Amino acid sequence: MPSGKKYIDLHIHTVHSDGFLDRAFLESFLGHRQHLIAVTDHNEIAGSVDLIENTDLNVVPGIEIGCQDGFELLVYFQELADLKEFFYNCLEPYKNNFRMAKTTKDYKYYLDILEGYDVFIAIPHINGYLQKNFINNKDYIYEVIKRVDGIEVHNNTLTKKQNKTARKLQKKFNKKIVFGSDAHTQKEIFYFQNYLRENKKSIIESLVHKVYELSLFQKHLAYIFS
Repeated sequence: MPSGKKYIDLHIHTVHSDGFLDRAFLESFLGHRQHLIAVTDHNEIAGSVDLIENTDLNVVPGIEIGCQDGFELLVYFQELADLKEFFYNCLEPYKNNFRMAKTTKDYKYYLDILEGYDVFIAIPHINGYLQKNFINNKDYIYEVIKRVDGIEVHNNTLTKKQNKTARKLQKKFNKKIVFGSDAHTQKEIFYFQNYLRENKKSIIESLVHKVYELSLFQKHLAYIFS
């Protein structure tokens, strides 16, 4: 269960995309805590690679893919080598030169390509703002739900009502869960840490234990729950 000394966050952005979080801060913040994190930079893997190759932090290889129309997917890989292969062959060549969070390929392209990898795919901020993954703006959202493994049921940048909607959809379609801060700044990391601490006896407690259901993270879980 989360506490001031345990931290689970499966949606973090670093200086390698549009965030302000760097290796030094994350090592300092997490070094004395049992933790499980995923760096999910927008169409970039340098932050995830840096932490996995140069630190002892408990990091799941990840990325947040931005599709042609702005729709986004959180993708977690079993192996860093597979993340690198996917990125350099299937994403980097199609980056949008003017929009960091977009590529020139649509969601079908990425879902089809990812079928060839050992990954866990989740829809983030499914009831988020603007055009991104807002359920009322994407007529193909239910097609995507059928093809992914999970739905992000708590995004700390969204309102309680928005997260409640995500939780309902996750239950309705019987998907697994992920959750995270969606942090870009140190302030947002600390805010999410406080949220976990304050809600450790409520919904977050049950969500943390459901992380056990994500076989992708099994090799990371012994550390966080030891």
